[in-house]
Amino acid sequence: MPVKVRCSGCQKVLNAPDKARGKAIKCPSCETPIRVPAGGRGGGGAQKKKKPARSARKPKQVDVLDRLDLDAAEDKSVQLCPKCGTEMYEDEVDCPECGFNLDSGRVKKKTKKEKEIEKFYATAWKDSWKFAKKHTNLVFRSSMYWALFFALYTAFLVLALFALLKWDLPPVGWIAYVTALIFLSGIYGWWWFLWVEVIKVTMDKKADMGKVPFDFFLVIALGIKFLLWELAAILQFGLMFFTLPVVMSHMAMPITWRGWAMPVMVKIFFKNFKPCMFWWLSAFGASLATLALSAILGVILWLYMGAVVLALANAMEVAVDEGFDLPGNKDEVTVVVASIIIAGMLLIVLLQFAVTAFFGLFMMRVNGLMAKTFTKNLELVTRVKEKKYVSKTALKEKRKQAKIEAKLAKERAKYGDDDEDDDDDY
Repeated sequence: MPVKVRCSGCQKVLNAPDKARGKAIKCPSCETPIRVPAGGRGGGGAQKKKKPARSARKPKQVDVLDRLDLDAAEDKSVQLCPKCGTEMYEDEVDCPECGFNLDSGRVKKKTKKEKEIEKFYATAWKDSWKFAKKHTNLVFRSSMYWALFFALYTAFLVLALFALLKWDLPPVGWIAYVTALIFLSGIYGWWWFLWVEVIKVTMDKKADMGKVPFDFFLVIALGIKFLLWELAAILQFGLMFFTLPVVMSHMAMPITWRGWAMPVMVKIFFKNFKPCMFWWLSAFGASLATLALSAILGVILWLYMGAVVLALANAMEVAVDEGFDLPGNKDEVTVVVASIIIAGMLLIVLLQFAVTAFFGLFMMRVNGLMAKTFTKNLELVTRVKEKKYVSKTALKEKRKQAKIEAKLAKERAKYGDDDEDDDDDY
C-alpha cells in the first residue's frame, strides 16, 4: 500500500508506491531526494515476503523513478499550494498567500472590476477634493442662491406672523406662510438639482461640470419633489435616511422609480453596505469640517462686528464729551449700527452657505464615483430603449401593408404546389 512521505525541500506530502520502500525517490516539484521507509505499515491484507536487498546496491537508486507516476503521488488529504507550499483548506481554490489557482494552474490576476473598486477606495477623497476646488464658482453661486431663498423665506414668514398675530388677516397670513414654505423648498431643490447633476457628470467620466443653468421654477419644483419623497418614504417604510446615497444614485438615472420604493432601497443598501458606509464616513467628515469652519468664521465675524460697533460708540462718546455736534439724531445712529450688524449677519450666512456648498460638492462627487464603480450592484438603469414616434397615418399604412403581405403569403402557401407542378410540365 502507498507510503506517505513529506519532502524536506518543499514540505509537500507525497504518496510513494509500496515498491519504492527502502529506496529513494525524487520530489516531482523540487527534485529533492526523499528516502522512503523500508518497514511495513499497518493495513489490511498480508504483505509479501521481500527478498533481502543486495549489499552491493546503495539505498540511493533513482532508476525506479522511470516506472513511477509521481505526478499523481501528492496526498490530497493535506492540500498545499504547489507554488509556495502554503497549506490550504479543502474548499479553497485560490492560494491565500500567492493567489495560485488550483483549477487553472496559474496565478490569479485581479480583474478589471476589482482594480476599479480598489481605485475607488484609494482615490475617492482626493478626486472629490480636487473636484470641489475646481468648482469654486459653483460654490459661491450656490451660496447666493441659498441666501436668496432664505431671505425670501424669512420675509414671507415675518409677513405671515404679522398678518396672523397683529393685523388679524388670516387669509393673507396663511398665503404668506405657504409662500414662505415654497421658498424654503428652493434651498432643498437646488441641493437636489446639484446632486443629480454631479452624479450624471461623474457617470459620464467627466471632471468638469461646464455651465450649470439656474431655473428658478425648476428648483422650486425639485424642492417640492424632495418633500414629497420624504413623505412617501415615511408612509412606506419609515424615513430610512441612511439609504440616501443609493436613492440619489437612482434619482440621477433615466428610470427613477426605484428611488421611491424604500423596501428596494433598503435591500440594495445592505447589498452594498461597504461602499455606502464609506460614503457616510465621507459625509460625516465633511459635516464636521463644515461645522468647524462655520463656527470659526462666525466667531471671527462677530468679534469684528463687535469691535466696529464698539469703536463707533467710543468715537461718538468722545465727540460728545469734547462738544462736537453730531450730524443727525440718535435714531439715525441706531440705524447705522443696525445696518452694520445686519450686513455682518448676511456675510456670516453667505460664508456658511459657501462652506456647506463646498463640502456638499465633495460628498456629491463621492456619491457619483460610488455609482460609477458599483453600477451593477446598485442595480442602476443607465440606458432605456429609445422610443420612436410614428404618426397614426404611417401606423395605419404599416398595418395595412402587413395584412396584404399576410394574405399573399396564405395564397402562396395554398397554390404553391400547383405552380411547382406546372413548372415541371414545361
